[in-house]
Amino acid sequence: MKVSTLMQIRLTPEQDRRRKLLPKDYEDIRREYATGKFTLKKLAEIYGVSSTAIKYVVDDAYAEKARTRSKEYAKRRPYNQSKRMDNYRSLRDYKFQLYEKGELVISGLTLVAA
Repeated sequence: MKVSTLMQIRLTPEQDRRRKLLPKDYEDIRREYATGKFTLKKLAEIYGVSSTAIKYVVDDAYAEKARTRSKEYAKRRPYNQSKRMDNYRSLRDYKFQLYEKGELVISGLTLVAA
């Protein structure tokens, strides 16, 4: 498989190593926190993330403020091409491993290495 084709394939949330919370977890966390029976810290322990990550989920104003701060920071920091290329190579290698195992899925079709 060509590298360009491989890199265009989107990973499922379960395969994406950057995410620790799945979309269904967001709803569960909001519901559990709204009951008042769970603290941010307790939910963080249950879901295996930081209490800050839970705060982003339950407090929309906090999350919006953080996104704004992040955009401002991104404007000021220098672009690091070597770090970006290292991350790209790592992602490419990971996708190729998934492809070889037959775990890479496109629109319901499973890609299998020849």
